[in-house]
Amino acid sequence: MKKENWVLFPFLPMDYKAAEVWLNQKAAQGWQYANETTLWGYLICLRRTERTDLRYCVDISGGTADQDYRDFLEQAGWVWEGTVRCMDLFSSLPDAAPVPIQTDADLERQRFGRRYFWRTWLTNLAVSLAAVALLVWLFGYQMPPTDLPLFFLSLLSSWWGLFRLALLPILLVSILWELTALPLYYFRSRREGLPDADPKGAWRRGVAEFTVSMLVKLLLILNVVLSFLPGLDGSYDYQERETLRNEPVVMAEDVGLTYSGSGVDLGSHTGTILVERWEYRELAERINAQSGWLRTDLYRCCSKGLASWAAQALMEDDPFTPVALGFEESWICQPDETLGSYVLVLREGKTALRLSGPVDWTAEEYRGILEELLNE
Repeated sequence: MKKENWVLFPFLPMDYKAAEVWLNQKAAQGWQYANETTLWGYLICLRRTERTDLRYCVDISGGTADQDYRDFLEQAGWVWEGTVRCMDLFSSLPDAAPVPIQTDADLERQRFGRRYFWRTWLTNLAVSLAAVALLVWLFGYQMPPTDLPLFFLSLLSSWWGLFRLALLPILLVSILWELTALPLYYFRSRREGLPDADPKGAWRRGVAEFTVSMLVKLLLILNVVLSFLPGLDGSYDYQERETLRNEPVVMAEDVGLTYSGSGVDLGSHTGTILVERWEYRELAERINAQSGWLRTDLYRCCSKGLASWAAQALMEDDPFTPVALGFEESWICQPDETLGSYVLVLREGKTALRLSGPVDWTAEEYRGILEELLNE
């Protein structure tokens, strides 16, 4: 017969009475709490026992300030076994028949509010509001609204970014749960008293919270791991320029310009099943010996709708006008006429492309380059 068993203990602190009923059910089956936990207290160890008089009582923990209280309970027949996620677990001493720890429902509710609700919930509220304020500041203040579509496209093109996107709704669900479930329970208990223990309902509620909590932790760990893995960002520098000849980027020689050789090439290539993204720019010398940036931004998407959205994002706030070039969608812009720079945005099928530089992209001589870049 198995003498030790690790089991899930998902009960929330607000369901501590249900946890007490569950532990007593296990005691009746011949199992006792072994004072060993793991996985942030969600897994506890149970061991076989021959005791038939074993009983458990669960109370909200007051921390080290409760030591005198625990000593008093031990004299009354209860011994403190440990604390699991803000819950103190007490077991009855052998051959003792201790009375229940809590006997007054009003005092029990007040203790719950004083020791757990106001302390824990207000702390969670402060942390959550700080996190939301930080996100609003980062994405609302530091990043203009016009940059948000391109930011999300960059996330869709990166496995790391996809993990971050997956984390966001799960994190929001977790925050909403923390900020609503506990106060609703507490204020309802003030009106109606603490509800009767329901181990099955508390178990399901705890498993849901456990699942969300583990997903948040897993995605956070994966984000950290992915951030340290080499090569995931697909970035490259000027020393790797010649290796990009067969990639979907435009170089100076492709459009009759001269590469400046300044060593400031910037580029990256990332891709997922949703979006493959190429970004590349280099300094090219013009006829008048001045240098200008030649840039390629290309997105190959999983659907035409996403490609159309990418094309709209690539136009940003510049004054683009439609132009007929034989592609499904095309726009041209000349932000600075004095420098002779043009910006062209195209969308063909599931590919969106933006080209910028000292080149008139609408000229017939560059049509083959455009068709090759848009070839899926």
